[in-house]
Amino acid sequence: MKKGFLDKKKIVLLVLLALAGGFLFFQGTEMRREITNYAMGKGSYYFNGGAYNLTAAKRWYRGALWMNSSLPLAHYQLSRIYFVEGRMEEAFQEVNKELAKRPSFGRAYYMRGLIEGFRKNLDAAEADFKKIFEVGLDEYTPSLDAGGWAVYNDLSWVQFQKGEYGEMEKTAREGLRKYPHNPWLLNSLGLGLMNLKKNKEAKATFEDALRRAEMLSAEDVRRAYPGNDPAGWEDKRRAIIRQIRFNQTLVR
Repeated sequence: MKKGFLDKKKIVLLVLLALAGGFLFFQGTEMRREITNYAMGKGSYYFNGGAYNLTAAKRWYRGALWMNSSLPLAHYQLSRIYFVEGRMEEAFQEVNKELAKRPSFGRAYYMRGLIEGFRKNLDAAEADFKKIFEVGLDEYTPSLDAGGWAVYNDLSWVQFQKGEYGEMEKTAREGLRKYPHNPWLLNSLGLGLMNLKKNKEAKATFEDALRRAEMLSAEDVRRAYPGNDPAGWEDKRRAIIRQIRFNQTLVR
């Protein structure tokens, strides 16, 4: 019964989009832009912008692209959704489509870096994260000073996997200069120090990381994981605390 209901919803959406497409054929650019923006807005609503329904979000983003294949951001958003779903190949294809349209869009490089990191293409992931330092996060965020601690954190994560602990320490410290007391960056720094046998400093860093992590609110976690299911924010908050406590046990 539920499957049939979802199928009907999909059919209705497709019919509406088909009607809109026929209508737009005879309308001006401004009307087309308004309807396309509406579809993008609905996609964002269902992608953690009031509701959390990834299937519906994908349909609206696909509908927006159907009306305007050159539309920016839609492929990027689809890539984020596929990443959350663990569908790395589809995520990779979508983010490459976005970068083909906007080769200076830093957030797309960040997304591709994450995908490549999870696919264990570590050199490619590192190159993508470092590319962001050249182009900024996007045209509205020319400097990482305005946001982007996760770029430093995930670059250090890749360097950890490559065994480049000195680079990892350097990256984490650079991030902390811009984002002081960030528990994720402090945890990364602690891991780098521990693997460099700087145990005394690592221990103190983990202690600071734990204090900061225990101060995190649900809103802090939401900002850190904006594409994830809101129902999992508390689990994410507890997970970083557990991870730091576990890392503390590794320091001798």
